[in-house]
Amino acid sequence: MPTEITYEDLDARYFEIMKDVCHGKSFTITVDGRPVAEVRPSLRGGTDVEAIKVLEELSSPRFEGASDEVIREWLKEEQRHN
Repeated sequence: MPTEITYEDLDARYFEIMKDVCHGKSFTITVDGRPVAEVRPSLRGGTDVEAIKVLEELSSPRFEGASDEVIREWLKEEQRHN
């Protein structure tokens, strides 16, 4: 059964929640107490070690306050190295 969290909680704890999803946990996102979306692991199953590594890096202080453009550029570089 998915854990219910608010949209605000998802926004504030995005990387932490996505790491939980990579480990198999599911969430129901609510707005004003109403379910509006579900976030769950992909159907391919298993723990996605590479995704967890990227999420941990993105949640590090290095990227605190970074713009979407900076993050996109880093992700492109990361893909080239893998």
